[in-house]
Formats: sequence, structure tokens, C-alpha cells
Amino acid sequence: DLHSFPTRRSSDLHIVMVDPRVDATTREAFGARSAIIAPTLEDGETTGLIAVVHDSAGHFTERDEQSVRLLAGLLAAALARTEALSTRESALTRLQESEERYRSVVAALHEGILLVHADGSVRAFNESAARHLGLRPAALKHLNLLERHWTTVREDGEHGELPFGETLRTGRPVSGQVLGLDRPDGSRVWLRVSTEPLWRSGDPLPYAAVASMNDITEAKLTVEALRQAKDAAEDASQAKSRFLASMSHELRTPLNSVIGFADILLRNRDGALNERDLLYLRRISDNGRHLLTLINDILDLSKIEAGRVEVQATEVQLDALVTSVTGQLADQVPKQVALTCETPQRLEPLVTDENKLRQVLINLVGNALRFTPEGRVTVRVTADSEGDPLSIEVSDTGVGIPLERQQAIFRRFEQGDDTTGRRYGGTGLGLAISRSLLDQLGFDIEVESAPDAGSTFRIVLQPLPVVDDLEPLMTGRPKRVLVIDDETDSRIILRRFAEDAGYETAVAANMADGLRLAREFGPDVLTLDVRLRDETGWEVIDAMQIGRAHV
Repeated sequence: DLHSFPTRRSSDLHIVMVDPRVDATTREAFGARSAIIAPTLEDGETTGLIAVVHDSAGHFTERDEQSVRLLAGLLAAALARTEALSTRESALTRLQESEERYRSVVAALHEGILLVHADGSVRAFNESAARHLGLRPAALKHLNLLERHWTTVREDGEHGELPFGETLRTGRPVSGQVLGLDRPDGSRVWLRVSTEPLWRSGDPLPYAAVASMNDITEAKLTVEALRQAKDAAEDASQAKSRFLASMSHELRTPLNSVIGFADILLRNRDGALNERDLLYLRRISDNGRHLLTLINDILDLSKIEAGRVEVQATEVQLDALVTSVTGQLADQVPKQVALTCETPQRLEPLVTDENKLRQVLINLVGNALRFTPEGRVTVRVTADSEGDPLSIEVSDTGVGIPLERQQAIFRRFEQGDDTTGRRYGGTGLGLAISRSLLDQLGFDIEVESAPDAGSTFRIVLQPLPVVDDLEPLMTGRPKRVLVIDDETDSRIILRRFAEDAGYETAVAANMADGLRLAREFGPDVLTLDVRLRDETGWEVIDAMQIGRAHV
């Protein structure tokens, strides 16, 4: 036990054993009568003792004392060096073990890691980095990355560069830069590269940069394939829509002829048809109209999808519009249903596309009549205190719509439930078309409904900018009608209806005859096919405006 030995200053190192207890202990321990004991010190603290003993009392001299003292100092220094070396070796061992661990971790990473010195030499890398760059490890080890020319491209197609050079030049890190790298074998790999500078204290620029590289080629190709597939699908959809929209003339014209001739025969002016004949004709007419409605819905939706619908804004008197719509649908009102209009006394005009808003209202009111076996259908216009229109509501007391279906009904081919189409008919396109048209007008549509409690469809109005210099298309009661159409059946039907209504009628099969008759005949109303064989109907209108033909 070190603490059992007396420690004294240098002048007391020569110990004469006179204490009986010490003498007994010393003799028992060493078999001696005198001793010199000196401490080994480190930073002023005792780390050990050196003892020299002799079996004779008073044996040691002062020189012996100095020698033991010197020996204790040398021993203390040797012990300190030994401990320092041991600590250093232990630290080196731990450092080597740590380096091995980190080296193993880096080597196992799929992410490429590079340590690039400021002179461009590669000081450390893993196999993933060599693989990403398309180089053998032995070649990468002796490569100067700054001197080698790398062919790289950014996502926008412009030329780029591997960013460790920028980091070494500027000291700025780079995070997640995406580059396409052309490798020596001619293949292109897409990499996401990040760099961090390494600094020494006081240096203006980093002495090295660490770069990490992720191969995102597969993900990049997948995204590109999805984008191309999406573009192809959109192109196909637009091509379909353009095709259907362009087929409107070819589909509607013969169907209108069937309906038109059936309606002429239904008049039975000479009484040659019996009741069975008239029943068959009514079925022809009704089914033709049903088919025409289906075709119109599909073609309208296709035109919207193809972007072929333009907004023509005019000032619209909403009270007159809703009155006109309800009057137009009066023959569809069931016997046990009342169709009414409610408009405020003060109502300012709304600037919008009247034809598209009319189409939406016809659909909403038609739906309300179809789904209301008995009760009431009300078309209501609301306005603020200044008379500016706020909304148009179509309310009914019909079958209603479940809450979970109130958003689905605005999707294509969707109705209130699976039995709605069989019980009430329809395509499930009307509300989808209405919402698309209202979107183009800048309006919104809302629905409130519950099963067996009726429904309210509300058009929330946001007026379009006011258009100056608006003129009515015609004034006065029309007396003369000019029909310009290249389809013989259409000319016959339109002329027959116009003459039966008491109008004087002229017909033309092409643009030249139409312009001549417009000047000579002076019609009040013009019916015009916008897809004439020789010219478009719009060119006819332009020519009339230039020639100032009265219409």
C-alpha cells in the first residue's frame, strides 16, 4: 500500500528507523534497519514510490539520498512516456478501427461517394462512384477529375458540369443537382449529385470536396415513359374529341331529316294516314329526338374537351331568359307538376354567353321535370339590393339525390343511382356538360338535395366584363326567311316549316347563291349551315358584312 510509506521533503529522505512500530514493519517487510523512500511525481501528484533499504542502521549517505531522488525522477518520466505511448497506441487502434468501420459502410453504399482534392485528384471513393461514372476503380484512382472532359446535360437540355469543380472553385455546396452523364461506353446515366466543401482554418478556398451521387436513371426513364404515355393518351383523347366534334354535321343532318319528314307526315293534312300510321310516325319522331339528344350531349362534351367552344358575351336579361326557357319546355311538363318562374322586380342585365347559359338552364329544368312525378318546379333568379344578379336556382319537389351521390352526378355518365337511367332515361352527360359550360362562363354550380325531399341546383353568377357596342341581331317581326344549306333534305324541311308558319322563304345550296339572294330577297332571318361544302358559314357571314347585305 503506497499510503503506508512515509513521504517527506528531500531533506528528510534519509530515514533512520527509530520508531519501534516502523522498525517492526520494516523488518517484517524488508528485513532492513534503514531505508530511503522517494516518491515518483507527475504534475505534483504522487504516482508511486521507490524505496532503497539496508539491514544496517544509518547506512545511507546524503549522496545515496540524491541518487535515489534522481532515480525516482527518471522513473517518473519513463512511466509518463510509457503511459503516453500506450494511450497513443490505443487511440491509433481505435482510429484505425473507426476508419475500417466507416470504410466498410461507404463501400457498402449504393450511393457513390468521392473525395476530390483541390488539384482534382481522387483521394477516396467507393465502387458505386466508379460504377456511376462508368470507370474501373483502378482508372478512377489515378484520374484527375478536373482535367477530364465530362459530357453532361441538365434536365432542361442545356450543357452542365459535375458540381464538385464548382464547389472547389467557389466553396459553395451543391444540393441535389440532376445531371445526365454520358459514360465512356456511350450510355447515359442520370445522377442526383450533392457536394460539400472541406476547409482548413484560414484558407480562402476548400482543400477538398466530398461528392455524393445517386443513380436515378430508372426513375427518370419511368417518369419520362409515364409522361409520354400521358401525352399520348391526351393526344388520343383530343383526337377523339376533334373527330366527334367534326362529325356533328354528318351525324345530325340525316337524323334531323328523319325527324323533320316524320313531323311533316304527322300533320296528315290530306288525312291519308290512319291512327296506326300516325302512332308509328310518332314513335319514329320521338325515338329520333331521343337519339338526337344523346348525340348532341356526346358532341357537346367532345367540343368542350377539344377546346372548340368559344364564349360570346352579350347583355342578357335573365327574367326574359328564364321565361323563354320555361316556355320552351312547357310541352314537357307532366300533368301533376307546376312549372313557375320567380324574378325580382329590379334586375340588371348579366353580361355572359346567352346561348350557353340557356343550354345549362334547359338541362337543369329538363332534369327537374323528368325527376318530379308530381309537385312543383321553380326557376328563381336572385339579386342584391342594386339589382345585380346573384344566382339562378332550379328547385323541384321530386325524388331527390342521396348525399353521397351529389358530387358524382357531375361526372360523365353518372346519375343519382344505378336505377335512375332505367327509370327516367338520360345519358348522365347533361350535368357534366353544364358544369363544363359554367366553368367557361366563370360561374359555379351547387346542389342541395335529400332523398324524397327534392333538389335545388344553384348557378352562382360572376358576371363577365362588360362588352361595349352591343347590337341586337335583328329588329322587328321576321317576315322573310333565307335558308342556306348544302343538304337537300335540310332545305326541304326548313322551307316547309317556315312556309307553314306563314313566312316567305327562299333557299340556296351554296355561298354564291346565298349572297345573291341576301341582296335580292332581303331576308329578315337567315338559317345557315356553318359547314358548307364550298365555304364555311362564317365566311358567308363575313361576306355579308363586307357587302352590307341586309340580314
